[in-house]
Amino acid sequence: RLTQHTNPLTIQWSINKLAEDDFILQAHYEFTWDGKVFSGQARTNEHYLNAWATREVLDRFNQSPFQVWFNPSNPQQSTLFKHFHIKQSIYAVILWLLFFYFIWLGKSVNRYAN
Repeated sequence: RLTQHTNPLTIQWSINKLAEDDFILQAHYEFTWDGKVFSGQARTNEHYLNAWATREVLDRFNQSPFQVWFNPSNPQQSTLFKHFHIKQSIYAVILWLLFFYFIWLGKSVNRYAN
């Protein structure tokens, strides 16, 4: 679990081109924990349609302070982006509810049909 955080020593951002119209930002960073230097990489979840838009976000990221989140018992597990994916979680709950609703609906139809 990524419960500890600290300031990074360095962050180097790069733009990765995944396809002709698909770009993402990737960070290479270093931080210290218990007197040792650790490094890691993180990718943004956002995808951009062109390099220009990606560079604009990169300029904002270069001026923003970031924290490195890491597992204190295993500092190699680290990231710059600690997000709880609320949107995906809500969609998963809705899909499960729909699944159980259709099971209930199928049983109800079968009960009235017989």
